[in-house]
Amino acid sequence: MAVLGLELLAEMVARPPRTTYKTADLGAPTFLVDEQVVCRHDFTVMNRQGHSLVCSHYVPMGCKHYPVVVYAHGNCGSRGDADVHVNLLLPCKISVVSFDFSGAGLSGGDLCTLGHNESDDLRCVVDHVLTLKGVTSVALWGRSMGAASCAMVAATDRRVDALVLDSCFLSVERVALDVAKKYVNSIPFLESAIMMGKSFGGIRLDKTDIFAGGEDQVYEDAVGEFREAVLKRCGFDIREVSPSRSLEGCTAPVLFAHADEDQLVFPYHSDLMHASYEGGEKRKFVIEGHHNSERPAAFLQYARCFLEGHLKPPGVRKVM
Repeated sequence: MAVLGLELLAEMVARPPRTTYKTADLGAPTFLVDEQVVCRHDFTVMNRQGHSLVCSHYVPMGCKHYPVVVYAHGNCGSRGDADVHVNLLLPCKISVVSFDFSGAGLSGGDLCTLGHNESDDLRCVVDHVLTLKGVTSVALWGRSMGAASCAMVAATDRRVDALVLDSCFLSVERVALDVAKKYVNSIPFLESAIMMGKSFGGIRLDKTDIFAGGEDQVYEDAVGEFREAVLKRCGFDIREVSPSRSLEGCTAPVLFAHADEDQLVFPYHSDLMHASYEGGEKRKFVIEGHHNSERPAAFLQYARCFLEGHLKPPGVRKVM
C-alpha cells in the first residue's frame, strides 16, 4: 500500500492532466484588441532534450520595436492561458510570447518536472525571443510552476528586466512538506503507514504518533520517501527545484503575487520570498481567491503598470 501510494503521487507529478487543443483554437492570426491590431506569429523552438516547444508571439502591428513579456503557464496549463495577458498588454504596445512547456499542450515530451526541466525550456524560449528583430527588452510572467521557472531563469540571466511571480513556491520539497502536514490522513503512503505501524526512518508509527511530538520527523521522512519515488519516476531531484534559493542571484525587479486562500501553495511562500529578496525593487500583491482563481482586474492592471515601469518603451532598443 505504501509503495503504491508513493508511486501514485509520483505519477501525479509526472503526468498531470494535459490540456488538449488545436492550433485553430487560438483564433485568427490577426485580430483587434481595443483599437490595436495584433498579429500572432507561431513558431517552434527545440529544447535541450530534443523536444519541440510550440510558441506564439503576439505583436502590435505598426510597431518596429517593442518590449516582450514571456508568459509561463502552470503545470496543467498551455500557451492559451496567456489570452488574458495579450488583451492586457498589447494595447500598451507590449508584445507577448506564450508557449507550451515540454510535456504540456502541443509541445513534445511526456513529463512534468515542476520547474526542473521547464526552466531550461524557458531559457531556450528567451534565447530565441532575444534574437527577434524589434525586441527592445524582456520580462517574465509566470504562474505557479511557471513562476518557479521564471525565478530560476532570471537568477542567471541578466537580460531579464522584470518578473511577475504569481503563486511561486519556495521549493518543491517545501510544498510536499506542506501537503503532508495538511493532508496526512488523505495521503495513501502516510495513512497506510500509520495504520500498518510502518517504520519511517527508524520510527515505528501507530495512530497516536502523529500527535506525540515526533510528527515533524514523520513528515520529513515521508517527504524523503516521496523524493525517491519522484526521482525514480521523473528523473529529477525535488531538492534541485528551489526558486527561493535561485532568487538569491537575481537582480531584476520582482512583483510577488499570491491568492490569500491558496491551499496548494500556501501564501507564506511568497511572503517569505518577498521579505528576503534583496536583488532589486520588490513589490507584493495579495489576490482574493485560491490557487486556480481567475485573476482580478485590479491585479492585472497593477502588474501592467509594474511592467511598463521597467520595460524599455517602443523605439528604445536595449543594448544586449
